[in-house]
Amino acid sequence: TLSAGTSQGKLAGIEVDNMFVTAAYTMDADTTLSLGYSTKDSETTGGVVDEERMTTVNVSRSLGGGVSIFAEYASAEYEDNTVGSSGASVALGTVVSF
Repeated sequence: TLSAGTSQGKLAGIEVDNMFVTAAYTMDADTTLSLGYSTKDSETTGGVVDEERMTTVNVSRSLGGGVSIFAEYASAEYEDNTVGSSGASVALGTVVSF
């Protein structure tokens, strides 16, 4: 599956542009790979520009009986006219459904 979207406009007097793309691919009956990317740019009336970007990658596998495992990577970046920061995380886990 593939999803994409975009928006542009003003929110409380601030110009905002957004974009996202997500994709999911079922590799076999029990395994799914998901990818995501999004951006947000906003500009205040004073000319201050904020940019945000997020990237995610997720692999999940069903083990049967309501149990699945997953591995996920996420990366986030933020910048404005004076400050920039970024970070990344990795998660491994199990989901049990009843």
